[in-house]
Parts: sequence; C-alpha cells; structure tokens
Amino acid sequence: MLGFSQTVAAGAALLLANYALAHPTSNGHHGITEKKPEDQIEYWKGGCTVHPLGGAQDDGPALLVAFDKCRSNSIINLPGPLYTVEKVLNSTLFNTTINLDGVIQYTPNITYWSPNSIFLEYQNATTAWYLSGENVTLQGSGGIDGSGQVWWNAYATLKSQGGSGVAGGSTRVFARPVPLAVARGKHITVDGISITNSPFWHSIIFESSYVTFKNIYMKSLSSNETGAPAANTDGWDTYRSDHIVIRDSVVINGDDCVSFKPNTTFAEVTNMYCDGSHGISVGSLGQYYGVADIVSDIYVKNITMLNAQNGARIKVFPGSNDTKSVSGGGTGYVRNITWENFDCENCDNPIIVTGCYNYDSNPKYCQQYPSTVQISDINLINFTGYASGANKVGNHTVGSIRCSGECENVTAKNIDLLWGRPGVNQTTGNYICTNVASLNQLDFPCQEVPYS
Repeated sequence: MLGFSQTVAAGAALLLANYALAHPTSNGHHGITEKKPEDQIEYWKGGCTVHPLGGAQDDGPALLVAFDKCRSNSIINLPGPLYTVEKVLNSTLFNTTINLDGVIQYTPNITYWSPNSIFLEYQNATTAWYLSGENVTLQGSGGIDGSGQVWWNAYATLKSQGGSGVAGGSTRVFARPVPLAVARGKHITVDGISITNSPFWHSIIFESSYVTFKNIYMKSLSSNETGAPAANTDGWDTYRSDHIVIRDSVVINGDDCVSFKPNTTFAEVTNMYCDGSHGISVGSLGQYYGVADIVSDIYVKNITMLNAQNGARIKVFPGSNDTKSVSGGGTGYVRNITWENFDCENCDNPIIVTGCYNYDSNPKYCQQYPSTVQISDINLINFTGYASGANKVGNHTVGSIRCSGECENVTAKNIDLLWGRPGVNQTTGNYICTNVASLNQLDFPCQEVPYS
C-alpha cells in the first residue's frame, strides 16, 4: 500500500500528465467583427452553448449574455477551443452547471480591469470572473489562462520605480486581477479545471459557504523569475467564508498554496501537491488596528510540499498603540487548526508560527506590543521530510513556534524532520519556542528563546 506522500504524488503525477500541454498565451490581436453576442450562442432546451469568435476577438459580451439568459436551472457549454476575454465576467447563477472544456484567456491589457470594492482591505485584488449564486458547478477539462507574464513584468518595473501593489496595502497603484473568485455564493463546486499564468492569486473564496474545489491544476511560473518573478501567486485565499473543501489538486507557484485569510471557519484541505509554495498558511491576521480577525476549525491532511519557503504556517501581527495602524493592533483568534500527514521536502521552514509578523528584526517591539490575536489548539501530526538548510538561524532550525502573545494548547506528535539536503551534512533538526504556554505536549525538545 502506498503511503500518504506517495499517494498524493501519484495523484499529482496524473494531474500533471493531464495538463502537460499548458495553455499557451497567444500573441493575439484585436480583430473587428460585426457579429452580435447573440450570434455566438446556440440555445437548446435546458441550456445554451457559446462558440468563440476566434482571431483574438472579444468573447466576453457573448459569455455575459449566456450567463444572463441561462442563469437558472440550466447547462452552459463552453466547448472552446479558445475564448478571448476583455471584460470582467460577472455571473450570478442558480441550479446551473457550466461545462468548461475550452480555455478562457484574459487579455493582458491593464485598462480593462478596475479594483472592486468588495475586497475591502485587500484593495489591490480585483477579479476577472466573479462566480456567484447558489447550487452552481463549474467543471470540465478546460481552464483559465490569466496571461500573467505581462503583469509580472509590469509589477517588477513598478517596484523598481518605488511603487507598490501587494495585498493589504492602502494604495491601488497597481491592481492585478484574480482569475476566478467564488464570491457571495453558496453550494458552489469547481471541478477539474486548470488555472494558469495568474497575475495575482489564482482564486479567492469570498463571503461564501459550502464551496468545493477538487481536481484543480494551477501553475504560474515566470519566464524571468530573477527579474520579474510571478509575484503573489497564491493558489487559494479564503476570506469571510465557511465550510470549504479543497482537495486532490496540484499547485505550482511562488506563494502560499492555500492561505486562510480573516474570518475563515470550517475548512478542509486534503491530498494536495504543492511545489515552490510559501506553505499552507493561516493569516496574516491582526493587521488592522481594532479589527477582529478569526480563523478556526481548519483541517489539513495528506500534503506533499516541495521546494517551499514554508510548510505549515501561522502568521499574526503584533499589537499596536496606533489607532490608524495597518501593520498590527487587530484582535481575534486562531483556534483548532490541524496539519496531519505533512511531507515537507526541501522547505526552508517546515513548521513556522510567527506571532510578530514583519517585526522579528525588532524584538523590543514584539515584547512591548504582544499580539492580541489569541492562538490556541494547534495540532501538528505526522510530519516528515527535511529543511532546505537555507535558514541557519537558531542552529539548524526545522520548527519555530514563536508567539508574541501566549500560545495555548499546542501539540506535536510523530514529528520527524531533518535539517539540510540529503547527502549535504544532513542532521537532526532543532526547534525553538517563544511564549508557548506548555511544552509538555510537544514530542520534540523545544528551546525556549525570548524576543531579545
């Protein structure tokens, strides 16, 4: 019988094989057509089929008409092969299935996108496709191509000129679209599709309940990772949502594989293959003064994490006495979080709890303003693999649980992590702890290190 990591890897190999021919970004051109959107739509009893114009002409208007005319108790077929889209796709559907067997490719023209107010503090995130409604399934062998390279290049140029545009900032200097958002929906399923070349996060689940993603393939890698990396390409971000399932999927990217943002509850992530990731993360939380953030009842199981910055991660901001702070001072809690059967191969930080996010270089601040986001009931079970050796702080550290405020009821069982790559001075890993209420429930010796 295969072990959990072999099983996940086998599933990943199947998905990788299915998507070996990644959706290429066409050179494209904006042709002129006299066709009306209705001319692209074939109506039939029970639904409609949208046929692409071809020639890189905008299929967005026809898709929007289909989403309107066939929005209830319908089937919408998108056979492709390629839909070029220059419009934001808003779809509010009810009891409807979308069969996506073609590729939806967004044009890389930044003038088409405008930030949407629903993201509130995540002001730099806009979305190319809002999937809303109730009892909706998006499925098929096709996918979404975000034409990310032009966005990554532009963002790198902007940063080199002193601009900014990361999530959580107070500026809209440069907003990059999220290819797919499940927004204000209930009982939504996304099954089998790919999302590639994402300008920003691949997908966000926003103010939604009972959402399932399964058999998803995500890949966003820049052709110039040194000069213009694929920045902020999280797999999934969840926000103000509950009862979420993400399973049986592959993510190849350069940021979080899954990130549980504020007010996410009752989520399950299982059978995942993540490569190049920043981990499966809780947070960051407590960023905004006086704002209460909660994440609770999260279960993560059967994870293969390769070549990652982090493995299992919690990140919360410290406290603050500045009532206008956007870098700490929020309240709330992280509670009942479990990572189980977690294989972390070549990860800089296989286990990392950061209770003073972005302030580790200022330990005095961490002592003076401990976080008011309470962390409790954290479970780490069956961890294997090795740290990359890139992080030499703390004498071969493979696990770091550093809380600004006190962390309560942290347990660790069957943790078997090494430090260093195989054959390159690999050794037993060490662990450091700060403000952990009790070390008795950890099955590894944890050196207590104060913020000093």
